[in-house]
Amino acid sequence: MTEFEDHFKNDVKLPFKMPSIPFTHMFGRFWEDKEYNINDSLEIEFINEKSPINHYKIDIRPLKNKVVSTNRSHQTVYTLKDGQKAIYIAERHFRFLVFEKDNWQYILGINKELANKVTPKVLVEIAYSID
Repeated sequence: MTEFEDHFKNDVKLPFKMPSIPFTHMFGRFWEDKEYNINDSLEIEFINEKSPINHYKIDIRPLKNKVVSTNRSHQTVYTLKDGQKAIYIAERHFRFLVFEKDNWQYILGINKELANKVTPKVLVEIAYSID
């Protein structure tokens, strides 16, 4: 994470809350796009070696290079406490909550098979925990 913050000369805040499902491993990676300089991101993944569906991830990108979804189907908009909009996206294999905070775009993702346990409301609460 330090490498990512140093690269952008800006602090990153992570959520304090996590989905209430068990994980055995956490991986983090700073990906620097040296060719186009637009896909730099910090990726953090949580998995459970005994339960492959337990897969949660956090992707963070600078707002200047944010990802924009053009597919408006399967999207629901939520309003966060600070008035920002968060978009919940139901994709084929994952469910995502996309929002902006402090010059970053955050994408919280959960395996679709966990959508009944980790609801959009839970993802919004996780977004609230970034302080």
